[in-house]
Amino acid sequence: DRAKRIMSDEAVSMLLSMLGPDFPIDRARHALAQSGGNVDAAAEWIFAHLDDPALHTNAAPMESAPTEQEAAPAVEQEAGELAADDSAKSLLCQDCNKRFRTELDCQAHAARTQHQNFTQSTEEIKPLTDEEKRDQFLKLQEHMKKRQAEKAEQEEKEKLARERSRRNDAKGVGDLRRQREEDALRKSFEEAKRERERDAQHRAKVMAMVEEDKARRAAEKAAAGAGATHVAQPAAPPARAAPIAAPAAPKTYTECKLQIRTAAGPITAKFAPSDPLQAVYDHVLRTRADGVSAFSLGTAFPPRRVFGTGDMSATLADLGLVPSAVLTA
Repeated sequence: DRAKRIMSDEAVSMLLSMLGPDFPIDRARHALAQSGGNVDAAAEWIFAHLDDPALHTNAAPMESAPTEQEAAPAVEQEAGELAADDSAKSLLCQDCNKRFRTELDCQAHAARTQHQNFTQSTEEIKPLTDEEKRDQFLKLQEHMKKRQAEKAEQEEKEKLARERSRRNDAKGVGDLRRQREEDALRKSFEEAKRERERDAQHRAKVMAMVEEDKARRAAEKAAAGAGATHVAQPAAPPARAAPIAAPAAPKTYTECKLQIRTAAGPITAKFAPSDPLQAVYDHVLRTRADGVSAFSLGTAFPPRRVFGTGDMSATLADLGLVPSAVLTA
């Protein structure tokens, strides 16, 4: 069909561009037929059969009508009429004075150069000499080496592109993991800050109530002294004291949530407020992934503090790490 014919002629044109315009088209078609239509395989087949006499005889072309018949029907008809004469030993292109053995060679030449003037010639084209065969062999060998080098270079470029893409993907995953860890640390810090603010507000409210009670008691004492100096006047009944609101009991926590940042990644764990700091040190020593056995614990946010040996026996509540805190190790 037409699609197959176009593919066949394109393969012939590519092969002839590799071998040179003087290479017979029927032999190029024969090489393509032997290699299944693959241009590189056809060139390798010719390279392997340069000394084969069958290569230098007229071989049957591939199954398909050449598209040159559609592109230059007048050339095909003229070349056919010229070749029908038994006295004609070759065909001559009057535009460039090149000689051809067969009609197919003329058609391929006309398709490549758009030359239209062909005539018969009684001069026979001489077969290739050993030196010409050797030159053609070297030319084809050099071309094959060039094609192989270009193919290897293209494969290397594709390999490097795939490696860059893989590294970029890995870097993106690492950046996403670090961003998530930083977000988790920031949220933990903000939660601890809100807890401290609530505790401070509660303490301020209790202190205000205590000061208000002190002022009321002082006013009652001053009023009682003034009533004792004026005996003639009946003492006014004491004003009913407003009930003193009992100060709110401090909030009691049953657990302490700690996040310890190490070089191998953060470690999150829960402890009792009464646990000593030594329990946290032992837990980090067992669970950290970098294998470090000697380290110091300290707070991660200002005011920063590094705990010493004397702090290991202190409880987490005494060190101000309840209800949550972020440490470094």
